[in-house]
Amino acid sequence: MTVKYSKWIGLLGVLLIVIACFIPWVYIESKQITVSGFYTIGTHFGKPGILHIFLAGLAAIAFYIRQLWAKRANIFICAIHIAIAIKNYILITSCFAGECPEKKIGIFLIAIGSVMMMLAALFPDMAVKND
Repeated sequence: MTVKYSKWIGLLGVLLIVIACFIPWVYIESKQITVSGFYTIGTHFGKPGILHIFLAGLAAIAFYIRQLWAKRANIFICAIHIAIAIKNYILITSCFAGECPEKKIGIFLIAIGSVMMMLAALFPDMAVKND
């Protein structure tokens, strides 16, 4: 990844997160439920898409600010986001009572978008001053 395009790669990761919150994450066959980031009726998952979109929005703002504190804060925001993405992947796709939900594309897009955001936050497009 070239540092020159890190902001755009991070914003593409944010866009993937937002899109993935609205498409199916898993299908639970016994309950006939398709779970997404905002539609979790019939489960005890809450609405994980709200936190994903909130943190992705904060990261998008931090990608645009060209201050050192924003770049450092963005690393923290993206690290929290990737941890929540891992937690949601484990929690939502885990088997219960011998039944495993069928994974859909949305849960994978959350993971891919989170990794893209983290890589873009670790390699910001910022000049280093030599004193």
